[in-house]
Amino acid sequence: MRRLPVAGALAVLVTAALAGCTNGQSAAGGTDKAPAPTSSVTTAPQVQTGGCPVLADRDTSPLTRAPKDVQWAIFRTEALPQSTAAGPAVTERDMTRCFAHTPTGALIAAVQISTRAMLASNWTEVWEKQTYGPDKDATLKQLRTQFGNGSLGTPDPGELGQVAGFHFVTYNDDTAVIDLLMRYPDGSLQVTPQTVRWHNGDWQVEINENAQRRTVKSAAGFVPWGGI
Repeated sequence: MRRLPVAGALAVLVTAALAGCTNGQSAAGGTDKAPAPTSSVTTAPQVQTGGCPVLADRDTSPLTRAPKDVQWAIFRTEALPQSTAAGPAVTERDMTRCFAHTPTGALIAAVQISTRAMLASNWTEVWEKQTYGPDKDATLKQLRTQFGNGSLGTPDPGELGQVAGFHFVTYNDDTAVIDLLMRYPDGSLQVTPQTVRWHNGDWQVEINENAQRRTVKSAAGFVPWGGI
C-alpha cells in the first residue's frame, strides 16, 4: 500500500492508523350506502438548517461512556461508527453528513469525516464541504497538485489501525475537542486530537497543522469504544 498524504488535524486519524504502511384506503360500508370518502395527509419530514433531517439524539450531557445505538461498518478496511439516532443520516457517494448536534454526533462526525477525507472516492468534496481551518486551503491545493482528483491511497486489509476509545477535552454547542485513541495492528496506541465545529446545521472538522498525535502506553483515561 502506498502512503496516504499527511494533511494536518483532518488526517491524523487515518495517518496515525497508517503509520508504517506503504500504501388510498377505503372505509367499509353497508350494501345500501356508498363508502364514506377517506383522505390521507402526508407529513413532510422535519428538517433543520442545512437540509438535514431532525435526528432523535438530543442528549447534550457529557459523554463519559460509550454511546448507545452505535453500529460499526467497514469502509476501506476502517471500522466507522454510525447511529440511527445521531447520524450520519445522509450518504452521498462516499461522503456522509447530517450528524446530531450532540456529543455523540460530534464524536461520530470526527471519525467519519477524518477517515473519508483520506479514503473516499470523492475526497475533494469531503474537504470542500466538511472541513474548515487555517490550513485547509493550502493543504487542499497541495493535495490537488499532487493527486488531482484521483485516489489518495488504498489501504491493504489488516494494515489500518482502528479507533479504540475517546476522551472529550471540551464540548459546547459550537465546538468539540476530542482525543481519539487509535490502536495499531502491533498493539501500540496513539492519540489523535480532533476539533469539530457546528456550522450551517452540521459538524465540520478543523484543518490545523499544529495538531499533533502522541503515543501513549495505555488506554487509561479513555472511554473504550471501537468496532474491531
